[in-house]
Amino acid sequence: MSGPLPPFLYKYLPRRIRGPLRSAVYIVVESQRERALTIVSRHLKGASPSEAGLASPWRCAACGEEIEGQFRECWKCGSARR
Repeated sequence: MSGPLPPFLYKYLPRRIRGPLRSAVYIVVESQRERALTIVSRHLKGASPSEAGLASPWRCAACGEEIEGQFRECWKCGSARR
């Protein structure tokens, strides 16, 4: 969603962010800073979420479904990535 929020959504926001919303990235683990900057840079250049996240697709060992790399569980059967 871009642009201002519809007025009815403002009541759900904390007071400190009721102005125009901006995207933010918070880096909790400093060693992940370079990876985070790479992901943001790729996203801003139009990469899809899985391309921007640098994650390769994987196949679920339980049901055989192909899953996008950013997911850790199979959307079809719920099995964890192995």
